[in-house]
Amino acid sequence: MADRLPHRVSRALATSSIERIDVITSLSFTELIDAFESSLGRWEPHVGDALVRDQVSWQEAKISIGAMAGPRGLMIFSKINQGEIASLAGTPRSSVIYLVGNPLIATTILQVDIRAGMLVPFRVELYEDGQGGILSYDAPSSFLGSLDNPALTEIGKALDEKMSGVAAELTSRPGS
Repeated sequence: MADRLPHRVSRALATSSIERIDVITSLSFTELIDAFESSLGRWEPHVGDALVRDQVSWQEAKISIGAMAGPRGLMIFSKINQGEIASLAGTPRSSVIYLVGNPLIATTILQVDIRAGMLVPFRVELYEDGQGGILSYDAPSSFLGSLDNPALTEIGKALDEKMSGVAAELTSRPGS
């Protein structure tokens, strides 16, 4: 057996402020889900698997991945309806978490700093508070900025703009 390096644990303490954005709409929870999902694209895992399996060129990958993105270049990777399970405890809860991003943007982020891989795709929560549906997310510039790299902060600001556009679309819909 080859010599192995001893196991090491490295810890670094980073303190930063994360800006949370809550967009209050007058849409019902169900209407908000429909509107949100229709404003973003969808990641198709089988397409990603085929790109890797077939070892396509980066240019071909960019075209295929770009076709999955919504009008603002974002897509939904995953949807978790945590409210359904939480409601089993006796109090109805309306809460859905999405993983949102774009592999093309994530590739750029990872080329700048591989540690940012734990930050993208990012989470978006849709929930209802009795008054209407709410879109909630942490500003990408704030969590990417936690790594103290100006290039990541700039990418985060571009993602902030994309999410602001999604929020504006949701609040301009009839009923919101």
